[in-house]
Amino acid sequence: MAKLPDTISAKDLGKLLGITDRWVRDLEKQGVLKRKARGQYDPCECVQAFVGWKARAEVEKVGPALKDTLRERREQEIAQRIAIRDRTLINFDEALAALETNCGLFLAAISGLPAQITREHGERTRIEGICDAVRRRLSKRFAEIMEAVRAGKPVGGAEPEDDA
Repeated sequence: MAKLPDTISAKDLGKLLGITDRWVRDLEKQGVLKRKARGQYDPCECVQAFVGWKARAEVEKVGPALKDTLRERREQEIAQRIAIRDRTLINFDEALAALETNCGLFLAAISGLPAQITREHGERTRIEGICDAVRRRLSKRFAEIMEAVRAGKPVGGAEPEDDA
């Protein structure tokens, strides 16, 4: 590897850094680069200073964007907490528990209908058969809906009615 000279001109330093010699002088005025002698710069010292200056400049560019991203995330978190507090957003487990409870109550109500309709054994058995068929269809549909909710899939439309 060729040895670098102890000092180089502004023009050569500009070539080394990929900038113009005028920019080299501007960076010297800003205090980023230091001259060794009249129009002469230490290449190693200047390269280190230039790289450090560029790195700080990049961090300053990214810093506000990062702060904005963090601010947005914090605002989203606060909005979510407010929605939970105001009950416009409910916990998934709470929603499933409510769905299971309501489905169970509905199916239990269907099971009690034959006894409420008649005391005659034959008629009650016939109504129980009808209610059992309805309860099976509803149980199957409720299970499909709960599985879709658990999987995060959209819940399909209503099941077509049976005229039986």
